[in-house]
Amino acid sequence: MLASLKKFIDEQFAVDGSAGNNGDSQHELGIATAALAIEIARADADFDDAERRHIVDAVAQRYALSDQETERLVRLADDRVEQSVSLYEFTRQLNDGLEYEEKIEIVRLLWSVAFTDNEINKYEEHFIRKIADLLYVAHSDYIRVKLAAEEDRQAR
Repeated sequence: MLASLKKFIDEQFAVDGSAGNNGDSQHELGIATAALAIEIARADADFDDAERRHIVDAVAQRYALSDQETERLVRLADDRVEQSVSLYEFTRQLNDGLEYEEKIEIVRLLWSVAFTDNEINKYEEHFIRKIADLLYVAHSDYIRVKLAAEEDRQAR
């Protein structure tokens, strides 16, 4: 019974039904990153095409994926967000697969998604803070990255 439960869970959280090799783990990190970015984009109840395009571009750059791979990955992330009950499943994957500096870059990516529409909603800020805590990112790094993302936005 435990084996069948494990198989079911592996199939549900694998990119293409297969799990276990390093390429899949990179895709899983990409899905987790995209899922968190989607959560941020949806936080203000106004998830538009500009935010979606920004997520696709950011994830493609972060994980060196083709446009087709990234579109597929973001669609999978969108499905997972719909099925998810918490942020923990996504942050756990990132905690397991990333170094501290990489987690800081994920928080920066999330800030860039939030700044896509040139304003920060209180829910976006709340979710990013919560995600940063779940990724064990120090408050000083959280603030540093927020300020850097805001400077990037103003430079555009």
